[in-house]
Amino acid sequence: MGAWGPGSFENDDAMDWLGELADSGDLTTVESALDLPPASADYVEAPECSAAIAAAEVVAALFGRPGDDLPEEAVNFSRG
Repeated sequence: MGAWGPGSFENDDAMDWLGELADSGDLTTVESALDLPPASADYVEAPECSAAIAAAEVVAALFGRPGDDLPEEAVNFSRG
């Protein structure tokens, strides 16, 4: 389907990443998603960007600032 809206989790790449997060059960998935290429990189692919945005949403939730449209899997992960 690709993308169906502008939200952080309204695309297949972010939802696939969220499934990986749920399967991992720890922060390694978040860390790897936020480990983006250096600023000198000419281009970052959309799947990596979508995962990084989703990971940032999870980090915000871990710090008590969840987004209004945070998927249930992310809410559950952030609650431990």
